[in-house]
Amino acid sequence: MLGEFVKLTNNTGKKRTDAEATKYGLAFGHFTYLFSGGQEVVVDLQGWTTSNGKGLTYLTDPQIHSTRTPRGPSNFAERGLAFFLNEQHGPTCNEICNLLNLPPLTEQPHV
Repeated sequence: MLGEFVKLTNNTGKKRTDAEATKYGLAFGHFTYLFSGGQEVVVDLQGWTTSNGKGLTYLTDPQIHSTRTPRGPSNFAERGLAFFLNEQHGPTCNEICNLLNLPPLTEQPHV
């Protein structure tokens, strides 16, 4: 059964700090940034959590900041990547990034 609607992150620098699922969303963004060679990141994660808020989170309509595709109303390209790197994720990885052995973003080339 679905519970509450949650907005974990947006496509600028904001993130919800009181939701456990935000850590997973930021780790996913970290992974997508690495996988794309620093050219893309998935952001604006929102959706529904299970009724207790500690189980599944169903994500809907994420956005992608990309230097590979044309800019659009929600693709802020380099500016969006900077929002994610500097404000949303930040220089310190969370425990999910660490469990996945993702290298710190401070060691990655920034676009």
